Amino acid sequence: MILTPIDVLCLAIFVGMVALEGYRGIIPALVDFLCLLGVAFAVRSLYVPLSPHVGQPSTAFLLLACVFLGLTAVLSIFVSRRLEVHITALEATVGAVLGLFSAAVLSFTMFEWLGIRYGANASILKDSVLAWQLHEFAGLHAFMDFLRTLQGK
Repeated sequence: MILTPIDVLCLAIFVGMVALEGYRGIIPALVDFLCLLGVAFAVRSLYVPLSPHVGQPSTAFLLLACVFLGLTAVLSIFVSRRLEVHITALEATVGAVLGLFSAAVLSFTMFEWLGIRYGANASILKDSVLAWQLHEFAGLHAFMDFLRTLQGK
């Protein structure tokens, strides 16, 4: 596994989302995270029925993702402009953590599209460091196993 250009893009998404959501605070970050979760679930469930109408499944997935992400961006801008208040350090920290989760959802969606477009065995996915982590949640599973060991289970 090597660091591919897609991994670098995902890292940029992570840094950008953490900085943005840390700047905006809890409420806009929470709205973004919930909307992005909705986008991920909606796109995964709606792209197959749309595929015959647009040609390929990957095109349908990308089209739906762009439309729903655009709507999420509009809602996010609306919420953040309505809530222009002073952000405390705690609110910025929680917003940054939510930004981390939002970036994970965005990156997962991007890797889903790449898997649909090029196949699960494509070298861009097999060689990627983050694709395996985001699809299998290997780091999360290892952390949960560690916590279970600490609890004596």
